[in-house]
Amino acid sequence: MKLTDILESSVIPHNKINELPPISCDLKTAKTGQTFSCTLYRGQYKNIHDTSRGLFFTPSLSDAINYGTYNANNLARGKNQLIVKNFRFDNPFVCTSTNEALQYLIDKQVVTKAIGHKLMYEGAYAFPPAERIIASGFRQLGFDAIIYNKGLDEVVVLR
Repeated sequence: MKLTDILESSVIPHNKINELPPISCDLKTAKTGQTFSCTLYRGQYKNIHDTSRGLFFTPSLSDAINYGTYNANNLARGKNQLIVKNFRFDNPFVCTSTNEALQYLIDKQVVTKAIGHKLMYEGAYAFPPAERIIASGFRQLGFDAIIYNKGLDEVVVLR
């Protein structure tokens, strides 16, 4: 299976996962406000598309399988989906952590200090709407993606 065939279909048939060619996407080369193109994976449950928090993608096939599908066995049984897509981001925000992203939103007065610090010190994932607040803030500032490029390489697509 050629990468071009996969990208045309977007959703990878579960019996073709082992045939996926490796992709090379170094998120560390991305820069805030500069065009960045990359091929990324997403593991997801079928028909779950909560775009208010952004859609999360990764350049790592194993992370995508584990993130949205828990394991390859679920993919093999057709319970979940693995997606691969080519992206071009015209105005990404690039950072190393959620705290860095939140501090930027505080500095730009998109998020109040009280909310930003609550999310930073209690953990953004301890507060359910945190991902929606972060995504909404960066959308308001005109960014089309948040690229986290240290540790867990992850891209939040904000379109």
